[in-house]
Amino acid sequence: MNPFFVRAVHSLLKADSLLGVMIEDGFGVVLGKRDRLDFWNDIKWDSRTLKAAFLRVYALAVKKSGSIQEFGCWSSSEWVWDVQTRRNLFYWEKDQWRSFQTFLSHIIIHNPTSDALAWKFNSSGVFTVSSFRQGLEKKLDGSLPIQNVLWKGI
Repeated sequence: MNPFFVRAVHSLLKADSLLGVMIEDGFGVVLGKRDRLDFWNDIKWDSRTLKAAFLRVYALAVKKSGSIQEFGCWSSSEWVWDVQTRRNLFYWEKDQWRSFQTFLSHIIIHNPTSDALAWKFNSSGVFTVSSFRQGLEKKLDGSLPIQNVLWKGI
């Protein structure tokens, strides 16, 4: 399943609806080769793209587009981010740069496999109706009013 599918499904749902929130929260990206995901648009911080969340960093970046693999490299079996800026940062830009670097440092990239989507509400990463129901119940603090009718037997 690719990110375009999730975007298409999500666009069919109202962004502020409970189902829309479940789709947004439920799917996560498993970084592999990093060749299919756009660095600035597919990585999210606080439900916003990196481009939107770190607008000043994006404005100063040399590369405005490209896959994740174009913004870093492997060094001694560890992934190192390498985002270049057009010029040295002014003092007032350094706080956002530090926040950006801190955010990137929390993204762990494992050995190269294909990029993929994973369903966060199931330990196998595979979407199931049952895992959707369980995630929905957690979000609603266990008070799913139609659970005895609609979800019976799942």
